[in-house]
Amino acid sequence: MVRRQDWLVRLGLKFADPADEAEFSERFLSGWIVACQALLVGGALFYYSFFVWDALIDPVHAGITHVIRGLIVAPVLVISAVILLSRWGRRHAEVIMLVNMITGHIGLVCIYSILAGGYRYAA
Repeated sequence: MVRRQDWLVRLGLKFADPADEAEFSERFLSGWIVACQALLVGGALFYYSFFVWDALIDPVHAGITHVIRGLIVAPVLVISAVILLSRWGRRHAEVIMLVNMITGHIGLVCIYSILAGGYRYAA
């Protein structure tokens, strides 16, 4: 299996000094992690706030969508932001962000399928 770093070396994208490359990687990762944490927490609040819209377009099923937003998707996003504080989270940050994107999208598909005319509003 070819690692990502091997592809970068083949393309000539490598620091002359390995210490400089390690320092750049650490600084870049630190900044990226902080940005991801802010986006995860902000995204959780934004995602959850749409329960008001759900209640406006379909008051009958808004309780179910409220559960999806408030007890499943938003907590997963916030918990992921906390996990990114750990060493394990830093090593697996890209996978964690991918899982969050998939979770958010699956949550939206479920919500749209529950709400009356949900797919029409989503479009």
